Amino acid sequence: MVLCSTKMAKKIYTSYNSWKNHEKQELFGTTGKFNLGRHFFLRQRSWKAEFSCPSLSTMRGDSWNCSSQQDAIEQSIADYIKQGFLHGFLTKNLLQQQHEKLRG
Repeated sequence: MVLCSTKMAKKIYTSYNSWKNHEKQELFGTTGKFNLGRHFFLRQRSWKAEFSCPSLSTMRGDSWNCSSQQDAIEQSIADYIKQGFLHGFLTKNLLQQQHEKLRG
C-alpha cells in the first residue's frame, strides 16, 4: 500500500498545474485542500504540509522536514491515502476511480 499511495500522490501532484497554499483541488470525488509551510529543523529550512478532504473525514495527511515543496505535498497526500484506506473512508473502488481519472 505504501508504494501505491506514493505513486498515486506523485500522479495527483503532477496532474495539476499549480499548487498554492490553501488551494482546493478536486480529489476522490470531493474537494481536497492542503496547507503548506516552511520551518526550521536542525538549523535548516524545510517544508511541511497537511492534506485533507473534510467531507470524507476529519483525518489529515501530514508531512514534515521535506526538502522541497513538491515532496511535502506528495508525502502529505500519500499519508492521507494510507490513512484513508486503513480507516475505510477511501475504499478500493474510490481509489480506482481516482486512478482512472488521473490516467485521463
